Amino acid sequence: MAEAENRKAAGERRESPQAVPARDGPNQERRRAAGLVLMAAYPILRLAISVLGIRRGPGVRESPHGADVSPGLPRLTVFQAYQVGDCFMALPSILRLSRTLSVTVLCRPDCAFLFRDAGIEALGLENPFHARKTPKALWRSLRSAWSLRGRIGGDALDFDGDPRSALLLKVAGAERTHSYARPFGWLFDRTFALPAEARHQAEKNMAVAAGYLLSAGRGADLDSIPAAEAGGARRREGADEPGPAAGPSPRDPYFLLSCWTWKEEKNWPLEYWDRVAGFFNETGLRARILVPPDGDGGFRRFRDRWAGKLEFLAGDLPGIFQAARGAAGIICLDNFLGHMGAYLGKPVFWINGSSDPGHVAPVGTGTLIVQFEPMACRPCGHRCVNPVRTQCLLELRPERVLEELRRWLRTLPVQNGLYK
Repeated sequence: MAEAENRKAAGERRESPQAVPARDGPNQERRRAAGLVLMAAYPILRLAISVLGIRRGPGVRESPHGADVSPGLPRLTVFQAYQVGDCFMALPSILRLSRTLSVTVLCRPDCAFLFRDAGIEALGLENPFHARKTPKALWRSLRSAWSLRGRIGGDALDFDGDPRSALLLKVAGAERTHSYARPFGWLFDRTFALPAEARHQAEKNMAVAAGYLLSAGRGADLDSIPAAEAGGARRREGADEPGPAAGPSPRDPYFLLSCWTWKEEKNWPLEYWDRVAGFFNETGLRARILVPPDGDGGFRRFRDRWAGKLEFLAGDLPGIFQAARGAAGIICLDNFLGHMGAYLGKPVFWINGSSDPGHVAPVGTGTLIVQFEPMACRPCGHRCVNPVRTQCLLELRPERVLEELRRWLRTLPVQNGLYK
């Protein structure tokens, strides 16, 4: 009902509200609430850490198979954000750091496979506090970080200047925490300036890696951080990079679709997706639609409408990763699948609503961004400020998306004999 009212309002009022006030840049948004709360709480937590646990030295770090990891190299722990898409945008920078440092990544447990496949040690960190700011989520994250004490040591780096990350790194036993200077991004032992031109998330990650090397007195290692290389598909260089993407089967190419996220402000209406599903059903092109583990009733009804006509794919992240490897292309909202596809060198059709493409669009030569313009309130940080809620998505009509989709398909190698 609310969605219908929004659509009616969008028809009556098509102008966008005035632009939100300009910030210093997407990477300099303030962490006021988290910074103030954690700064006040940290003295108590530090006392508890000193009473409950003995700070352990660096020790010997081992891989899951028991072998020493990069023996003799200086150690660095990298804290990876909880969002899956950020893992793919950060991996190129982490790979560069691993050329001259012994790197361990702290990441959500179901993403550890990605770093291990790239030859990087990864430790699973259950960290719901970065997604849900509740006391229960904080307690779970603190317990998970505490369980890692003795397994990390030396320097620790966070790509996002987030005080929550600094806190968890200290609880986990990191000796010195590093990141770039960000308003209210306290609790780091050492910070450095972030270049203003580092706007895209992948560019920012490269700049943070370079900033850490300089601040740690390892400027000679900067040759491993080429400024022009900001992300995208990686190719194998020796054994420290993932292999090239596996191409689609010439006999049975398919497209991998993701049409629902847990953030309402990112969701293109499912009745619009019905038109896309109908297009694939009518043309005979094979579509595999991801089943989100936390999908709502609307998605379940969408699945019921297309069951038996299109294929639905449910699975864990490693399984989805393999499905993306074999796909002819990726069609998705602003979520992890676009970044996964771009990392694998796949063409990506990205339906954008409230995000700033210059900050978070999938990095790849085959990426096509489709969004409604003009949209003066974009970006809003997925906190809609428009009188017509999610107007950026409601006004992106399926006719426009299908037109762009047909054009995008004509550029793909698999279109011969399949789509014209």
